Amino acid sequence: MATLKFGSKAPAAKTAIVEEKVKSQLWVNVGYTQVVNGIDVFVSVPMGIPLESVKELVTNTRNVEFNQLNQARNQLLADILAASEDLEPGQEHTLELEVQVRRIDKEPDPLPTGSVNPFLRTPKP
Repeated sequence: MATLKFGSKAPAAKTAIVEEKVKSQLWVNVGYTQVVNGIDVFVSVPMGIPLESVKELVTNTRNVEFNQLNQARNQLLADILAASEDLEPGQEHTLELEVQVRRIDKEPDPLPTGSVNPFLRTPKP
């Protein structure tokens, strides 16, 4: 068991370089509009999607269909950004989009102990 050293004889702590992140100005929020006392109130889920942190997907893989889907995803991001570029601070605009709820697939079953992997090289004697 190692002992911890405190005080002047302790090794210097390593300082981490913290990348400064720009605070997002544009957000996608998911929710619905409810009329309360004659005023439209947007009720959203607790967390939005900061648009400035969304990166475009690569579209140069060998799978043409996957590239086309990623191009459409990138275009959707560009369309949302274009629809929001004229917004004044505090102003909002409702877009006609769909919300999809998805549960991730179950974890694959582990390989049985002692199973043979046909992709492994056999050791040379």
